Amino acid sequence: MPVTDDFDTADFYDCRDSETLTCESVTETIEGWLDGFLAPGCDTSAIIREGGPIEVTAFRRTVIPDPEIKHAAEDAAERAEEILAEEYADPDGDGSIFPKEARAVLEESIAAALRVAMKTADIWACQKCGKRTYSVEEVEKMMRDENPDWWDEESRA
Repeated sequence: MPVTDDFDTADFYDCRDSETLTCESVTETIEGWLDGFLAPGCDTSAIIREGGPIEVTAFRRTVIPDPEIKHAAEDAAERAEEILAEEYADPDGDGSIFPKEARAVLEESIAAALRVAMKTADIWACQKCGKRTYSVEEVEKMMRDENPDWWDEESRA
Protein backbone atom coordinates (compact mmCIF):
# COMPACT_ATOMS: atom_id res chain seq x y z
CA MET A 1 0.00 0.00 0.00
CA PRO A 2 1.49 3.38 -0.98
CA VAL A 3 2.47 5.73 1.83
CA THR A 4 0.65 9.05 1.76
CA ASP A 5 1.42 12.29 3.51
CA ASP A 6 -0.46 15.50 4.21
CA PHE A 7 0.03 16.59 0.61
CA ASP A 8 -1.64 13.47 -0.78
CA THR A 9 -4.64 13.75 1.52
CA ALA A 10 -5.21 17.51 1.27
CA ASP A 11 -8.62 19.02 0.60
CA PHE A 12 -7.50 21.50 -2.08
CA TYR A 13 -4.57 22.18 -4.39
CA ASP A 14 -3.43 25.39 -6.07
CA CYS A 15 -0.57 26.54 -8.28
CA ARG A 16 -1.69 30.13 -8.87
CA ASP A 17 -2.07 31.75 -5.45
CA SER A 18 -5.84 31.91 -5.93
CA GLU A 19 -8.11 33.85 -3.60
CA THR A 20 -10.48 30.90 -3.31
CA LEU A 21 -9.63 27.22 -3.42
CA THR A 22 -11.66 24.95 -5.67
CA CYS A 23 -9.30 22.37 -7.17
CA GLU A 24 -9.53 19.04 -5.38
CA SER A 25 -6.65 17.34 -7.20
CA VAL A 26 -3.16 18.14 -8.46
CA THR A 27 -4.24 17.34 -12.00
CA GLU A 28 -7.20 19.71 -11.78
CA THR A 29 -5.12 22.68 -10.59
CA ILE A 30 -2.38 22.14 -13.20
CA GLU A 31 -5.02 21.69 -15.90
CA GLY A 32 -6.69 24.95 -14.88
CA TRP A 33 -3.40 26.82 -14.88
CA LEU A 34 -2.36 25.50 -18.30
CA ASP A 35 -5.78 26.02 -19.85
CA GLY A 36 -5.30 29.76 -19.46
CA PHE A 37 -2.31 29.60 -21.82
CA LEU A 38 -3.75 27.27 -24.46
CA ALA A 39 -5.13 28.68 -27.68
CA PRO A 40 -6.34 27.15 -30.94
CA GLY A 41 -3.42 25.67 -32.85
CA CYS A 42 -0.91 26.12 -30.03
CA ASP A 43 1.89 23.70 -29.24
CA THR A 44 0.77 22.29 -25.88
CA SER A 45 4.13 20.68 -25.16
CA ALA A 46 5.93 23.97 -25.80
CA ILE A 47 3.59 25.79 -23.39
CA ILE A 48 4.28 23.16 -20.72
CA ARG A 49 8.05 23.53 -21.27
CA GLU A 50 7.81 27.33 -21.08
CA GLY A 51 5.88 27.01 -17.81
CA GLY A 52 8.79 25.03 -16.45
CA PRO A 53 8.39 22.98 -13.35
CA ILE A 54 5.08 23.73 -11.65
CA GLU A 55 4.88 24.08 -7.87
CA VAL A 56 1.60 22.93 -6.37
CA THR A 57 0.56 23.87 -2.85
CA ALA A 58 -1.75 21.60 -0.86
CA PHE A 59 -4.31 22.95 1.59
CA ARG A 60 -6.34 21.36 4.35
CA ARG A 61 -9.49 22.82 5.83
CA THR A 62 -8.80 24.34 9.23
CA VAL A 63 -10.01 22.32 12.20
CA ILE A 64 -11.59 24.60 14.76
CA PRO A 65 -9.78 24.03 18.07
CA ASP A 66 -11.85 22.80 20.99
CA PRO A 67 -11.13 25.90 23.13
CA GLU A 68 -12.81 28.01 20.41
CA ILE A 69 -15.81 25.70 20.40
CA LYS A 70 -16.01 25.96 24.21
CA HIS A 71 -15.76 29.75 23.99
CA ALA A 72 -18.57 29.86 21.41
CA ALA A 73 -20.68 27.61 23.66
CA GLU A 74 -20.10 29.91 26.65
CA ASP A 75 -21.12 32.93 24.57
CA ALA A 76 -24.23 31.12 23.29
CA ALA A 77 -25.25 30.08 26.81
CA GLU A 78 -24.72 33.62 28.08
CA ARG A 79 -26.78 35.09 25.26
CA ALA A 80 -29.56 32.53 25.75
CA GLU A 81 -29.69 33.32 29.46
CA GLU A 82 -29.81 37.07 28.73
CA ILE A 83 -32.73 36.62 26.33
CA LEU A 84 -34.66 34.43 28.75
CA ALA A 85 -33.78 36.56 31.79
CA GLU A 86 -35.32 39.66 30.21
CA GLU A 87 -38.73 38.05 30.55
CA TYR A 88 -38.33 35.50 33.32
CA ALA A 89 -35.64 36.60 35.80
CA ASP A 90 -36.17 38.37 39.09
CA PRO A 91 -36.14 42.06 38.11
CA ASP A 92 -34.33 42.84 41.36
CA GLY A 93 -31.86 39.96 41.02
CA ASP A 94 -28.51 39.62 39.25
CA GLY A 95 -30.06 38.75 35.87
CA SER A 96 -29.27 35.08 35.97
CA ILE A 97 -31.89 32.36 35.86
CA PHE A 98 -29.63 29.30 35.92
CA PRO A 99 -27.74 28.06 38.95
CA LYS A 100 -23.99 27.78 38.34
CA GLU A 101 -24.17 23.98 37.87
CA ALA A 102 -27.02 24.24 35.37
CA ARG A 103 -25.13 26.90 33.41
CA ALA A 104 -22.10 24.58 33.19
CA VAL A 105 -24.32 21.74 31.91
CA LEU A 106 -25.89 24.11 29.36
CA GLU A 107 -22.47 25.24 28.11
CA GLU A 108 -21.23 21.65 27.76
CA SER A 109 -24.43 20.63 25.98
CA ILE A 110 -24.04 23.48 23.51
CA ALA A 111 -20.36 22.59 23.01
CA ALA A 112 -21.31 18.94 22.35
CA ALA A 113 -23.91 20.06 19.80
CA LEU A 114 -21.33 22.31 18.13
CA ARG A 115 -18.82 19.43 17.92
CA VAL A 116 -21.44 17.30 16.15
CA ALA A 117 -22.37 20.15 13.82
CA MET A 118 -18.70 20.81 13.02
CA LYS A 119 -18.45 17.35 11.45
CA THR A 120 -20.64 18.59 8.59
CA ALA A 121 -19.62 22.26 8.60
CA ASP A 122 -18.26 23.79 5.40
CA ILE A 123 -15.09 25.37 6.76
CA TRP A 124 -13.75 27.94 4.31
CA ALA A 125 -10.49 28.74 6.08
CA CYS A 126 -7.58 26.54 5.02
CA GLN A 127 -3.98 25.96 6.07
CA LYS A 128 -1.08 25.07 3.80
CA CYS A 129 -0.06 21.47 4.41
CA GLY A 130 2.57 20.80 1.77
CA LYS A 131 4.18 21.67 -1.54
CA ARG A 132 5.44 19.62 -4.45
CA THR A 133 7.14 20.58 -7.65
CA TYR A 134 6.21 18.72 -10.81
CA SER A 135 8.74 18.51 -13.63
CA VAL A 136 7.89 19.39 -17.21
CA GLU A 137 7.88 15.66 -18.01
CA GLU A 138 5.50 14.85 -15.14
CA VAL A 139 3.16 17.67 -16.12
CA GLU A 140 3.10 16.61 -19.76
CA LYS A 141 2.37 12.99 -18.84
CA MET A 142 -0.45 14.05 -16.49
CA MET A 143 -2.00 16.29 -19.11
CA ARG A 144 -1.62 13.74 -21.93
CA ASP A 145 -3.42 11.20 -19.74
CA GLU A 146 -6.11 13.66 -18.67
CA ASN A 147 -6.53 15.75 -21.84
CA PRO A 148 -5.29 13.83 -24.89
CA ASP A 149 -7.30 16.18 -27.11
CA TRP A 150 -4.88 19.00 -26.20
CA TRP A 151 -2.42 17.29 -28.56
CA ASP A 152 -5.00 16.51 -31.25
CA GLU A 153 -4.61 19.07 -34.04
CA GLU A 154 -8.27 18.84 -35.04
CA SER A 155 -9.48 19.47 -31.51
CA ARG A 156 -7.12 22.45 -31.01
CA ALA A 157 -7.92 24.09 -34.37
